[in-house]
Amino acid sequence: MRVEPVQNALAEFRWIHGARPSVSVRRFKLRGFAIMARILIAGCGDVGAALGQNLRAAGHEVWGLKRRPADLPAAIQPLAADLTDPGSLSRLPPELDYIVYSAAAAGFSEAQYRAAYSDGPRNLLAALRETGQQPQRLLFASSTSVYGQQQGEWVDEASPAVADGFSGRCIRAGEQALWDSPWPSVAVRFGGIYGPGRTRLIDSVREGTATRPTG
Repeated sequence: MRVEPVQNALAEFRWIHGARPSVSVRRFKLRGFAIMARILIAGCGDVGAALGQNLRAAGHEVWGLKRRPADLPAAIQPLAADLTDPGSLSRLPPELDYIVYSAAAAGFSEAQYRAAYSDGPRNLLAALRETGQQPQRLLFASSTSVYGQQQGEWVDEASPAVADGFSGRCIRAGEQALWDSPWPSVAVRFGGIYGPGRTRLIDSVREGTATRPTG
């Protein structure tokens, strides 16, 4: 299993967003990312669209893959496809340099999580192989739900990722699919994403039900 320290992964992700690169990211510049790259964002929702606009502003060529891409920002080239439908993935742009997998489940059920995070990555990887792609790196937008620790323990990239719930298990399966692929891959395990339609954490603070971690 290929795992990079989380600080390296986050540094790479921050640099993709346009922040100042750290030393760990400069080696990716030497491998060609500083010049125009061809980048596919698979599952181009709110997070993917924000990333895509920053990448395009930095001079890169960006495609956004989603079932209904009409609402994508103009800076992102639309690609209509369904990650759960292998047949729809045969029209990938050629010679892609980087792939960002940033899909979201359609709802909170095991079947929906399996479709988005387990089946989707495998379908995309199969399409990359079938179309002869040789990307330099794959990036998987993951979650700290892959960890089973629920008692306030500290976790880092060396902590066991053995989730108790179906959501974490499905996401962990997607990570593993990328790590088992022939291409360099990294998972960024986000602790939480908030924004339109995702206000649970903010609501808990407003309602006075949020608790402060101990330790």
